Amino acid sequence: MTADDDEEDDDDDDEGLTGKDTMIAYTKSGEAVSLADFDIKGVIGRGTFGKVFLAELKRTKTLYAIKSL
Repeated sequence: MTADDDEEDDDDDDEGLTGKDTMIAYTKSGEAVSLADFDIKGVIGRGTFGKVFLAELKRTKTLYAIKSL
C-alpha cells in the first residue's frame, strides 16, 4: 500500500462527483440531463472501480443510483 492508496481511502463520501467532471446524458424522451440536475444524497456502495451514489433528480424527485468510475 502506498501513500496514494491511503489518501484514496480517506476521501469524504460525497467526493468523486463534481461539476467539472459532468457529462451530459439524454433521457428516452430526448431531454438532456447533467450532474447539476441531481441532488447527491450519499454513498450507497463502494467497490474496486468506483462508488455508487444515491441521487435525486431535482425536477421530478425521482431517486437514481449513479455510478462514478
